[in-house]
Parts: sequence; C-alpha cells; structure tokens
Amino acid sequence: MTKYYTPSDGDDIRRFLEQCNDELWTKGDIANYFMCSPARVQNWSIRYDDFPMPVIKKARGSIYLKSEIKDFIESKKFKSVRKEYWDGVSLV
Repeated sequence: MTKYYTPSDGDDIRRFLEQCNDELWTKGDIANYFMCSPARVQNWSIRYDDFPMPVIKKARGSIYLKSEIKDFIESKKFKSVRKEYWDGVSLV
C-alpha cells in the first residue's frame, strides 16, 4: 500500500509528485473516467474497507493513484459504466 501524505507531515509533497510515475486522480476524476456520479465514488470509499487510501489528503479533497483505483475496480468486478455506455452507442 502507498504511503499516506498530509501537508502537515513535513514531507516534501512536491518531490513526491515529481517522483510519482502514476497519474493522480481526485474522486471527481474517478467519476468522470468511469462515467458515474461522484456520489457513487464516495459510496465506494465508505462502503469498502479496501478502497485505496489517498496518497495526499487535503481539506479540499483527497488524491489517489490511478493504478490503485483501477486495481480496486477490477477486483470488485464492477461493470464499468464507461464500457457499457460505449458498447451501447450505435454508429449510424
């Protein structure tokens, strides 16, 4: 599991972000990618103990690693709203 950072830790968050090889997502980014509501993402974070911990937590919201979020979604066998949407679009 990834280390959890807060601004009060005294760690250099900027250095962490520069060394991070993964995309960083907010809950809004997660909702946009999976084409679901932000409330659904919030429910996942409350309902499931194995929802990834944020790598950075600030007053305005948490930041997660994209790879950890995708692994979580795959492990739960959630049907991606995004995939279902595009599979249902007919090309006329």
